Parts: sequence; C-alpha cells; structure tokens
Amino acid sequence: MSISQERHLVSPGGYEAWLFDLDGVITDTASVHAAAWKGTFDEYLKVVSEREERSYEPFKIDPDYYRYVDGKPRYAGVDSVRRSRGIIVDWEDPNDPPSRETVCRIGNRKNALFNEVLRLQSVEVFESSVTLVQKLRTRGRRVAVVTSRKNGDAVLQAAGIQNNL
Repeated sequence: MSISQERHLVSPGGYEAWLFDLDGVITDTASVHAAAWKGTFDEYLKVVSEREERSYEPFKIDPDYYRYVDGKPRYAGVDSVRRSRGIIVDWEDPNDPPSRETVCRIGNRKNALFNEVLRLQSVEVFESSVTLVQKLRTRGRRVAVVTSRKNGDAVLQAAGIQNNL
C-alpha cells in the first residue's frame, strides 16, 4: 500500500468536538462559485472593454478562477482579478448600490449570481461526510458544520441537508 492509499483510523472518542467545513468537506460548492464568478466577470469585462475600447478577454475558470479567486474572500477575489486585468476601481463599501462601479459592488453581484446558480443547479453533497456527521452525533459527540461564507444556510438548503446534520 502506497502512502497516498494508507488509511488512518480515527477514534470518535479521541476528540471532544468535531468541526466540518461546509465548502469542500460537506458540499462541493466550487463549481457553483466558479460559475458565479464567470458570469459576474464576463458581464463586467464586456462593459469595461467597450468603455475603454480594449479587446474583450472573457474570464476563464482555468486559469483565472484558480489563480485569482479560489480560496479568497469575495472582495479580495474581485480585487485580485481587476488588478490582473489592469482595471482601476475603488474598493468603497459593501452597501454600494448596483449603479456604483466598485470592488464591493462587483463582489455583491457575484454573491447574487451565486445564489441564483445555487437555486437553479443545486449543489453536490459528499454523502460520506454527511454519514460521518450523523454517526458521530448518534454516538453523542459534539459536532458542528462551519463556514466563513455568508451563504451557508442557502447551501445547506440547496443541498437538501439542512435537517440532516
């Protein structure tokens, strides 16, 4: 057995509490986020290319999403992409209205698209993770599903597991 195939046994009683990350452990939301980023930036980059009379280069999941966005907080992802394209916009405030061209407004648009994509295509659930959470709970272990994302409840609902964890 190679090292990558080696199994490690973990004793449920060996820990006082178990934390599971929602994104990437319980659900596979990466494709939903990537689709929302693509929609957001394709829309925005078209506007910028027309306004500044430059050629339009669409946002590509590979490499743009992985290089500039994946794993970053939403506004930092927007800032990273706009810098990679040489676009200058102010950061401003998360409450910016849709009419303002700011990092926060673009990030808010991405969040709206994420929720729209989530409603339309759902999200993949890692059943083995859900099963483990359920087994730990039936054994009286303290378990929590955590996320840094504001859309955690929407993800759980779209996945149909909000009452199963």
